[in-house]
Amino acid sequence: MINTATWNQWDDIHSTSEQLKRQKKACEKGLSPLEINESDCNAVFKGSSSKYTTTLSNCTCRDFALRKLPCKHMYRLAYELHLFNPPCEVARTDVPPVTYTHLKPPAEGV
Repeated sequence: MINTATWNQWDDIHSTSEQLKRQKKACEKGLSPLEINESDCNAVFKGSSSKYTTTLSNCTCRDFALRKLPCKHMYRLAYELHLFNPPCEVARTDVPPVTYTHLKPPAEGV
């Protein structure tokens, strides 16, 4: 279940010029998440040198680590979860649901 209060904590900063820049970057095609887990409200994004784990309250990217404010990954996740509409055109990502690697398929012939 999506906890909108987690995202709503940022409501008073979305209109600042620095945040508007990040919202526009969230619209870029190359920023589509690799995975989205809607039930846990998190996603994985491909970064320039690693993957970033993103929630509605934090991200493992450098921008969030430095500023402690929503980054482009967080804006894109909020958009994908239907919690935020950025000031630009963007198509929602069609990514498969998250897979759980600890579950193994049944052995053949069973």
